[in-house]
Amino acid sequence: MMESRKHRIYPTNPLGIIALFVFFIEAISTFSLKILADTHSEYVSALVYFIILFPSAIAVMFFLTLWCKREALFAPGDFKDESNFLSLFPDNSDPIALDLNSIFSTIAAQKASTPPNTTQGKKLNKVERSFALSAATLGVQSNLSPENLGPIIKKLESLPWRKPLDPQVASYLTLLYRRVGKVKKAISILSEVLSLGVQSESLSKKEQAHFLYNLACYNSLLSADSDKDKFTQRALAHLKRAIDINEKYKRKAQTDPDFDPIRNSGEFIEVIS
Repeated sequence: MMESRKHRIYPTNPLGIIALFVFFIEAISTFSLKILADTHSEYVSALVYFIILFPSAIAVMFFLTLWCKREALFAPGDFKDESNFLSLFPDNSDPIALDLNSIFSTIAAQKASTPPNTTQGKKLNKVERSFALSAATLGVQSNLSPENLGPIIKKLESLPWRKPLDPQVASYLTLLYRRVGKVKKAISILSEVLSLGVQSESLSKKEQAHFLYNLACYNSLLSADSDKDKFTQRALAHLKRAIDINEKYKRKAQTDPDFDPIRNSGEFIEVIS
């Protein structure tokens, strides 16, 4: 309850911060004007001009910003769809990669000089995983080029996600492989995760349904390019298994564009109806 009140009280976007700033300046100036007037100071007229001109200048700059770059006045949380916020970044956002190879190399160098079974070595492993997942999130949500996604994929592949099984790393790998057009590689990883997870009983039913649904999506995508019948049947088989575990995937598949290649299939209509 206290947390939600904080969010209501404190400004969280540029507009709120500007308003709060102007309020404090005007309040302090008005209070100072009263003191100066009581002491008959020679600075009264200067302060009066400041009180008039300062908010006027702020208002002019505000409307110029509103006219020239309206989106700068809103915080990411003000966007209903985060993709609209991400679209504000320039198309040449490859520099956001921040020389990932250099950062990964620095972490690798620190690991090489630290015994792996020590407390420091384990911490470095956690840092490496955390940074790799953050970079993967950037790769999935931004418009990085396939060339800049390469180092992220390479780093995720180097993490020991197979033993013990790390479904989160595997999920990001499949998403990134899809981004670079390697759908078959994504399918291979998904199949491996499901196999390892079932054997080791380390995947929950919810996670199994998630990976099965993604397998269905990717096989559906491949059906548009080659061997339509084979990939369509695989997509339907995986989708049925996902729906058997969690009914929500039936509703999701009804509008998911990944199934557009097989949407007119009688069997697909039967599965989602």
